[in-house]
Amino acid sequence: MSKNIEEQLAALNRLYKEQDDLYRTYAVKKGISVTEFWILYALCSSDDPHSQQELCDTWFYPKQTINSAINKLTRNDYVALKPAAGAGNRKNVQLTKAGKAFCQSHIEPLINAEEAAFLRFGEEERNTYLSLFQKQIAYLKDEIETNNKELSSENLRSQSQC
Repeated sequence: MSKNIEEQLAALNRLYKEQDDLYRTYAVKKGISVTEFWILYALCSSDDPHSQQELCDTWFYPKQTINSAINKLTRNDYVALKPAAGAGNRKNVQLTKAGKAFCQSHIEPLINAEEAAFLRFGEEERNTYLSLFQKQIAYLKDEIETNNKELSSENLRSQSQC
């Protein structure tokens, strides 16, 4: 691998980690884990109900991690589990009154900051950024699945996800 590619990949991975650290640090300062943060983020940013399975699939967390975070959020009265209509024993995770208040004071300001930061890009820049990011992820998945069967995203996911 060329030195330039190595440096670019290292820079890209540091940027991923820096962004991840921004969210982790924010969550910790608000007194919640990063998993709890992303669950509240998902619930706060959508009016649609979410099952635990949907949260696992959408946010790429193992089922046990989501379950543990939901249990803690339930104990803190931020979420409640409600039976999903026509879905047998499946339950949806919903914000409680306290959860809505927490989201309004702690999660929504971050969502607003994300939006303001993203809007600093022009529309074409936003579209290009998203397109390139999606393309890079797709290429990486393809390379892992093609060249490293034991490290394929499906194998990795089935070992750690829902």
